[in-house]
Amino acid sequence: MTAKRSSKHARLPRWAWLICLLGGAAAYWAVGSFLEGERFLPKLQDLFEDPGAFNADNMEEVAPFVLLFIPAVLGGFGTREMLRILFDGRRDGHEPALILKNLGLYLLSTLALLVAAFFSSSKGRR
Repeated sequence: MTAKRSSKHARLPRWAWLICLLGGAAAYWAVGSFLEGERFLPKLQDLFEDPGAFNADNMEEVAPFVLLFIPAVLGGFGTREMLRILFDGRRDGHEPALILKNLGLYLLSTLALLVAAFFSSSKGRR
């Protein structure tokens, strides 16, 4: 006898995980472009074209690109949560307007957290 898994959320289809990965990649690119501007993609390309880029002497150049995996993972989790809101709303038979409202509220709360994070820095301004 198999035990039924009780869960609030239904399982996401396999193809949805590809969308989550794309959401993480988009977050990686967006935050990198926000921090570096137009120099981000050329610097990233130079990093992968340089055979000695990952040597111990060059860690200062590599570190920002490694640290960008933090917002990339958070972007993937956020994308997964938005897909869950969509799939759970469809499964529960909610109207499309209610699903869109729930997605909008989720995005608004995420934006509020981002604004709070940007303006709560302990670094002083001169």
